[in-house]
Amino acid sequence: MERRYAYVRGVLDSDVPAYTQKRLEPWLAAFSASIEDTNSPSWRTLAEWVSVYVKSGWQKKALKPAHALKSNRSHYIDDEVEKLLQRVVREHSLKQIRVNYTQAYNDFLKLVETLNQSRVKQGLKPVKASSYRTTVNRFQG
Repeated sequence: MERRYAYVRGVLDSDVPAYTQKRLEPWLAAFSASIEDTNSPSWRTLAEWVSVYVKSGWQKKALKPAHALKSNRSHYIDDEVEKLLQRVVREHSLKQIRVNYTQAYNDFLKLVETLNQSRVKQGLKPVKASSYRTTVNRFQG
């Protein structure tokens, strides 16, 4: 983040009239040599950093990489399916010392099928059962 900030502050404080390839490439070569950075960003990357920095209201934290925010963090399993899965895990964990994951998953699928039949009768969309791997993970985790 500090490296990004150094480049952004440098270009904003300089007399570069426009953030184009023609203007930024010579400036980048000179500036990276002055701060002893052997791996300078491309002119397009620097222009994007400046844009993000200015749009954020000149906040330095806007230059922080946001790699952790890239993934899909939404919850996939419907609440009703989650309850059924917990019920199956609880029942099979209490009944047996050694859990048969395949049998537990088949029981779970039967419960989901029953739930879907009642949902269709009520005019609701059927829910999707979670994967076999999800079921095994619930037993192990």
